[in-house]
Amino acid sequence: MDGKLEKLLSEIDLMPDGKAKLLMLEEAARIADSQNDLKAGFDIREEIVHQGVFYGHHLNAIIAFSWRLAQCEKNPHLFDISDLLWEYKWIVEEIYKFPDVPSEKIEQLFEDMKDKYNREGASLRPYYCIKCKYLYSSGFKERAEELYFKWINSPRDGYSDCRACDIDNQVLYLLYIKDYEKAFEMAQPILSGRLKCAEIPHLTYAELLLPSLETGRLNDAQIFHEKGYKLIYKNKDFLESMSKHLLYLTVVDVNKAVNIFEKHFQWAFETHTIFFKFEFYLASWVMFTKIKKLGKEQLKIHLQKDCNIIEKYKLNTIDDIIAWFEKETTDMANKFNLRNGNDHFNGVIQERLKLVGFQL
Repeated sequence: MDGKLEKLLSEIDLMPDGKAKLLMLEEAARIADSQNDLKAGFDIREEIVHQGVFYGHHLNAIIAFSWRLAQCEKNPHLFDISDLLWEYKWIVEEIYKFPDVPSEKIEQLFEDMKDKYNREGASLRPYYCIKCKYLYSSGFKERAEELYFKWINSPRDGYSDCRACDIDNQVLYLLYIKDYEKAFEMAQPILSGRLKCAEIPHLTYAELLLPSLETGRLNDAQIFHEKGYKLIYKNKDFLESMSKHLLYLTVVDVNKAVNIFEKHFQWAFETHTIFFKFEFYLASWVMFTKIKKLGKEQLKIHLQKDCNIIEKYKLNTIDDIIAWFEKETTDMANKFNLRNGNDHFNGVIQERLKLVGFQL
């Protein structure tokens, strides 16, 4: 490895995780490529994938993973595909959140993942889990149900998610089918603190907020919000979870919801992950609809300069703001619907707007 590159990587090792470190890693990868240092480029991109997946820069992770995968296929004598099986789980779970990726391409990636897991003798539990999530989040309930049972009946092995993540994913599915009682029962090992990891209970708290309101667990919902927000407010990778906290506060305390919106709208404005942007923009649409319903139309919204849509698009009234979020959100929904060949995302919009007694 070149001395200049080695020095740069040593400096990068000392940097905190996040966007600045990701940008420096990408510069290091360009230097490695210019020197035709395949091994360095391969190793550097492994860290790019990690930074991208866990700190909210999923497109960067997908690009870096694609390069690593191509190198494994071109140079199997240099790189072992088994090193990518963990990353493959992360990437297929992100790829379907971009509506411009065709369904055929998503299916190809899932089948390639399945093939590689089979070739390595690995359990298909992660494949069934992630594909189940893709299917139900895209509106394919019957196909998701079939894979759910294959997933929970497949053996665990070294490539399986940790038990905390596995339980959380099962809770998510149970919430999707609205089996709330079973979902809360399933979540108990997480809520009691017996199971946890880098992302759990962060995700679980957010997932249970609205179901807690629906089932009358009002005190639990407040606890989930207070504990959960403290765990996620510094990491934009939890943007989808932040959307759920925004919706919860819209229902119970819209002034606090506005505070969350002002603090975290920039995450949604800047993200390239369209599914996460859709979730936060939809929650914002619901919030501003509630504000109008309460007659708080003179409420001042304070946004950071580089994401101040109110000034940039001259949104002078609450109706202007609502119309902007409605258009942006429905445009994203239409792209997902077109890709998926159904109107599932229209139903998601309707369900969220019902939280404030509004129907399109």
